[in-house]
Amino acid sequence: MRLNNAALGKIYISGHNFGTFCTRDGIPQFTAQGQEWIFSRTGQWLSFQRLYAAENPPAPCFSKLSLDQASHGQRMRLPEEWIVYSLLKAFLASDFRLVFPMLDGVLFEDTIRLAYTQDTVQTLEKRSANACVFAFLSMVGPRRLGCEAARLVNGDACAAEAQVLLSDFLEESSITMLQTVLMLLAYETFSGRLQAASMYHAVACRCVFVLGGHMLIPSAPHHGELGVQDREDRQLRILFWVCYVFDKDIALRTGQPPIISDEFCDLTFPECTSSNNGFRAPWFPNDLRLSLLKSRVCRLLYSAPSLRQSDAELLRTIRELDEELESWRLSIPADFSPTLSVSEKHARLVADLDISRSMLHIELNLNYQYLMNAIHAASGSRSTLIYLSAAANRLVGEAFWVFVFYPVSALVTIFFSILRNPLDEQATQDVELLGLASNIIKSMPISQITAHEMAYLGRVDEFVAELGRLGKCAIAKSRNEAKEYARAGFSDNCAG
Repeated sequence: MRLNNAALGKIYISGHNFGTFCTRDGIPQFTAQGQEWIFSRTGQWLSFQRLYAAENPPAPCFSKLSLDQASHGQRMRLPEEWIVYSLLKAFLASDFRLVFPMLDGVLFEDTIRLAYTQDTVQTLEKRSANACVFAFLSMVGPRRLGCEAARLVNGDACAAEAQVLLSDFLEESSITMLQTVLMLLAYETFSGRLQAASMYHAVACRCVFVLGGHMLIPSAPHHGELGVQDREDRQLRILFWVCYVFDKDIALRTGQPPIISDEFCDLTFPECTSSNNGFRAPWFPNDLRLSLLKSRVCRLLYSAPSLRQSDAELLRTIRELDEELESWRLSIPADFSPTLSVSEKHARLVADLDISRSMLHIELNLNYQYLMNAIHAASGSRSTLIYLSAAANRLVGEAFWVFVFYPVSALVTIFFSILRNPLDEQATQDVELLGLASNIIKSMPISQITAHEMAYLGRVDEFVAELGRLGKCAIAKSRNEAKEYARAGFSDNCAG
């Protein structure tokens, strides 16, 4: 019997697979064995069948729409050129660009010029440029940039057109193609189509390998104007790290093997200082050192070879990873460093920050707590819900589908903790935490509430309510059994 979970993306109890997290929406689905075990602990069968049966089909991506357009000869035209330049200017000046550094401003201006060139013959380079511009328009929006020009663009239609064009040059790896794929990845993530985003991620990783971004180390930043090749080298390396961060997060969340193997990459960190040419170093979705640690956790605790470790080897590995995580935590500036024990006072710190720094604070805290749980399978889940109960309303709407994974994962861990130890004094408090989970998720802002989001929130409501009901049943069943055992013991003593 292993001391830790046997696989990521799945629910293992005492070495048995009790369920898996759906890769499309993250809502767990329990196996027949898992349902039988839950019945043994609660005396109740799950009533999720209706939830699963009624589950809406995955929200449509725009490939079908795009193919319909193409079959009827309906190709979308780029908006007026000033709109694209206005959005680019707003993007480059925003913190959004620092979190999602998909573009170099100078290089993208060249792409815009090529896209708007009036040529009678559509070259491969021009189709690639058009796709990149459409992908950019799909990624930005009024809620992300807040400029008037964004309201003149239909992001969904732009994504559809970018997908059609992408098929023309998918085998021609280039910086333009890589940027197109990553911006479509961002668009699909913001729209809650996480499986589609994962597929774009796989394409992006292969593209960055072909271009050599996994080994390229650009020279030190210049103090003067950068040449085109220098800019391309710098941007390619930035996009490699974007792929790397996504890769380790996807592996931790789904249990699927990472695409990027550390052993085949030069993992020298990019320069973090700004040079005289005005370059602003990106804020990656989380600290790169933490992404390296995520990679080690996946490899040392959840890979096939790691499952063959002895208990002594496993304990040593956990201790070493725990020390690395603590070393990382202590290296973070005090205002952003996660605390070992989340309190309401600490969570309120978020309210004193502007939105960008607040998002960074939340990201670091939730990543720390989730990684702690991945290493120890311990109490990090409670900290996640306590922290989010105070911080959730500070998230930006576009981040909903990125962050909703954390409370859902936490409540499943807490639910099984209740069922395994229903008489523990913590169990009753944990049931109350389960009740809070649905409110926490509802308090997370959503940039655009569509039928897809409404259906998802409804399923989460029903799922959380059922976990709460079963948690209470487990506690009541164990207490009744304890009373009956006590009475039986008393009767035996009297008879003796």
